[in-house]
Amino acid sequence: MDISTYATPIPSRQSAITRRLAFAVGLLFIAGVIAAGGALFTIAKHLDSEDVHETKFYAARALDNRITASKNYITSYAYWTTAFEHLSGDVDVGWAYTDQNMGKTLFTSDGYDGVFVLDRERTKYALVRGQLLQSDLSAYLQLPATALIDQVQSQADLTKPISTYSLFEGWPALVTASAILPNDERPMGDSRKTSVLVFVDKLTPTKLRQLGSAYSLTNLTLALDETLAGSVQKVPLDSTGYSMVADLER
Repeated sequence: MDISTYATPIPSRQSAITRRLAFAVGLLFIAGVIAAGGALFTIAKHLDSEDVHETKFYAARALDNRITASKNYITSYAYWTTAFEHLSGDVDVGWAYTDQNMGKTLFTSDGYDGVFVLDRERTKYALVRGQLLQSDLSAYLQLPATALIDQVQSQADLTKPISTYSLFEGWPALVTASAILPNDERPMGDSRKTSVLVFVDKLTPTKLRQLGSAYSLTNLTLALDETLAGSVQKVPLDSTGYSMVADLER
């Protein structure tokens, strides 16, 4: 008898099982790749979201710290009896500019593009990029002088400076202003008669690069709001039409 006639075709059956097993393993592999890809995409989106938040946070902090530094610095000039004596009424230009008590080093060393002394009638003293000029504040700053003086003089505590944003020569700037007061506790009378000191910090590309570097921000710059539609990491500079932005690390 030929026993091969009754033998079960084992190799063929094993081949079918192997194919089914391979197919199942393939499906599992594909499912694993899809799951891993989905997880990586979710992680990437999360990291991007974190980067947007951190970029905006540190850009805002950089500006806040610059505002605080400017307020502290202007106070050292404005809340000073000697300055009050030389800048109230007619400005003593010799003391302020020639003797360098409030002269060109405010630009060359401290980076203030504009320094002004105002009262409600006129601009009494003007430095632009360290140069003494016979000019009115309105020739350079978009913000009206009366609005700036009102902000300063309407405060309950005149020793506290104010900060705002405005265009200076058509470019965004941080504007810090303070009433010029003696620090000898003499009675001041009508707050509307105080002179006001103004420091203008134009936010130039060079300054922004330096500011960004201090906070590990890449390509910190300014852009028109109309070009930043939908941007979530921008930090607006109120009333200027510009916002500060930095590159994201994707």
